[in-house]
Amino acid sequence: MNQEKNEKEIYSLYLREAPREYDCENIQKYLEKGADINSVDASGKTALHISIEYNKIDCIKILLENNADIHIQDEEGNTPLHLAVLDESTEIMELLLENGADKDIFTENNDYKTPWDIAEETSEKSLELLEYYDLPEANMKLNLNKRRQKREERQIQRYEAAANRAATNKAAANRAAVNKAAANRDAYLENRRQNLFSVAEHKFSSIRNQINYIESLKERKLGGKRKPRKTRKSKKARKSKKTRKH
Repeated sequence: MNQEKNEKEIYSLYLREAPREYDCENIQKYLEKGADINSVDASGKTALHISIEYNKIDCIKILLENNADIHIQDEEGNTPLHLAVLDESTEIMELLLENGADKDIFTENNDYKTPWDIAEETSEKSLELLEYYDLPEANMKLNLNKRRQKREERQIQRYEAAANRAATNKAAANRAAVNKAAANRDAYLENRRQNLFSVAEHKFSSIRNQINYIESLKERKLGGKRKPRKTRKSKKARKSKKTRKH
């Protein structure tokens, strides 16, 4: 019994080391020998986490085919999808998302960051890929304005969530964090309001210019004429006029 347990632990170790040792072809053999596909190292990482960190796509495919846990979090709270987004590897992201990692798009790590948050900070391509899998009912038919609006709504939700998390802790040390989170939210909303006002003002100005132009066309069509401009007489002409009067 102990011998079987020791062998399982040894093959589990080999399995986790395979991506580091460029040994993907032996992963299936280690699994057949009894290796635990979801065993973790000292930092809580499985063979899938390690394969993503080392960008070993062949290893990832074999692990996913053998039902590796795609939602497991390491000691830092990172899922495999977190690591793929951090590496900005859209190919690995797509592999994970196709195998059910779309459920982890808004899973927070120990820093309260989701794969979505990380994508917003690092890569527009990663963000677009997450949007695609987060909105399966709309797919790519969703127009840019709606996608932008949804992104802004989530940004506000994150600020509010941050404020709520800070508010739950009544310790004096966290009061500044509450105020900062609320201030960030308010600043974002105010900036958004100013942008909307600026757009509306620009549209109003454009409409007003068009109205003025139409009115000027109407005046010309109706034959409206301007009064002739008075010309200023020279000093010599004014002097000769006075002389004639006398």
